[in-house]
Amino acid sequence: MPHPPNGNDQGGHRAPAGAHDPAHPHELVVSLLPHMYRKAAVLVPRRHEDVVHDACLKLLTHAHRLTSHPAPRAYALRCVTTVAYDHLRAAPVRVVDEMPEVPVLPIREAEATWQAQWLLHRLPLRQAQSVFLVDLCGMELAAAARVLGVHWGTVARSRDRGLNLLYSVVTAGISKNPESVS
Repeated sequence: MPHPPNGNDQGGHRAPAGAHDPAHPHELVVSLLPHMYRKAAVLVPRRHEDVVHDACLKLLTHAHRLTSHPAPRAYALRCVTTVAYDHLRAAPVRVVDEMPEVPVLPIREAEATWQAQWLLHRLPLRQAQSVFLVDLCGMELAAAARVLGVHWGTVARSRDRGLNLLYSVVTAGISKNPESVS
């Protein structure tokens, strides 16, 4: 049925700003998808599609909350943020392998030092500092934070981002040259 030209419903009353047709929550979610994808791409660029999918499932599970909310777009974006946080929190933590106690030849030690420097130069300064102090020097997060003059959470976040970037650099190098792995 076509809408009246003045934008009013059948009874001559304007629909409240937050009132949406509760019988069609799928249409509302579909109309919000572009906003949800943009928000998820900012929060988790690598897994934004999974986040939006899970957020849609969550929204449609509780469709009455979405359709009765005064600002459904804000409600949907908050749902995307919550799901993205859940995805990040559930992500596996990669731990750096222990270094062997076996004595190393001087040439191998020099090569390892050179490779570590080469890899650290691929990172932004704060991430390189965090990885160097915590993983190579063996400092605890709190001690590294005191050295850098920042909060320990900043060091932890910078280290995590640095390790993720190093992991992607190393795996990209291994996939290009599999013979280099010994």
